[in-house]
Amino acid sequence: MSTTILYKGLAFFHFAIIEKLRRESKKLRNGDSFDSVVSLDLNKTARKLKVSISDNQYILHNRFNFDFGDGESAGEVTIGEKLIALLESTPEKVYAVNFLTMEATPLHFASEYGNVKLAATDDAPTMEIDGVKMHRSEGISPWDDSKCKARDIVKRGMSVLDTCTGLGYTAIIASELGARSVVSFERNPAVLKMASYNPWSSDFFGNPVIKSNLESVYDAITAFPPSSFEAIIHDPPRFSLAGELYSYDFYREAYRVLRSGGKMFHYIGDPHSSFGKKHYAGINMRLREAGFETVIFHKNYGILCQKLSF
Repeated sequence: MSTTILYKGLAFFHFAIIEKLRRESKKLRNGDSFDSVVSLDLNKTARKLKVSISDNQYILHNRFNFDFGDGESAGEVTIGEKLIALLESTPEKVYAVNFLTMEATPLHFASEYGNVKLAATDDAPTMEIDGVKMHRSEGISPWDDSKCKARDIVKRGMSVLDTCTGLGYTAIIASELGARSVVSFERNPAVLKMASYNPWSSDFFGNPVIKSNLESVYDAITAFPPSSFEAIIHDPPRFSLAGELYSYDFYREAYRVLRSGGKMFHYIGDPHSSFGKKHYAGINMRLREAGFETVIFHKNYGILCQKLSF
C-alpha cells in the first residue's frame, strides 16, 4: 500500500460505491473491519483499503495517508451518514467530495446549451447532455469508444482537429497516438468545467500538444487556411443540439481544411436506431457532395471520410 493521492484534493463518490461496501460488509457488525478495493477517482485507479464500520458510517484507512494536496493529509476518511443519505437519495449523480470541508459538489451543471452531467460507468465516466450520453457505455467503455473515433485516422506526427472537446478523451487519445498537435473546440463552458473535475480528463489540461478553445468550431473553422490538418475527429452533440455541425456548409469547410489524403471520422450514433435510420443517408449524401469519399463504419457508429489525392 502507498499514499492515496486524491485528484485535486477531491474524492469522487456515487451510490454504487456505497452499494459495494454494503454488500461486502453484509455479515459484519458495528466495529468490524474488512478489506475492500476502492476507487476514489472514478475507476482511474483503485486501491485495497481497510474499511471499518462505525455507527452506520464507513471509515477508510490508509496508514500511508490520503493526500489532499497543499500539504494536507490524513490517515483515514469517513463516509458519514449525511453523505451516504445524499448518495442514496440521488443514485444517478456523481459527487466530488472535499474531506477537509465535507462539501459535496454534484457534477451536474446547467448551461444555455443543455444540462451537463457526469455519469459513472464501470470504467471511465461518460457525460450526459439533457439526459443523452455522449459516449457508448453498453458493451464498451467510454474510453474505448473514444479510441474507436481516433485510432483509424490519427498517426504519429499528424496535426489533428478535434471538433468537439467533450471530456477531452479523443484529444488525449490522439496525443497518445503521437499527434504533433491537436486543436480542440468546445462551445459550452459547462462541458469544460465538467472536464476540469473529471480525473480521466486530467491529461487534456496542460498538455502542450493540445490547444483548447472555448468557441464553436462551426464559426472557428473558417479562419484556418486550406489543408491545415491531416486528420479530423468529428464527434458532435446530437442533431437537435448542434444541427449546424451536420450541415453541407460545415462539411465543405472540413474538406477545405483537410490535407489531400487526410481522413475524418464522423461519429453519428447507432445506424440501426430510429435516428440512424432517418439521418445516415442524408449525412452521407452531404459529405459526398462536399467532396469526401465515404464509408459507413457500422461497427464504430460513424462514417469514415477521406479527401482523396489527385
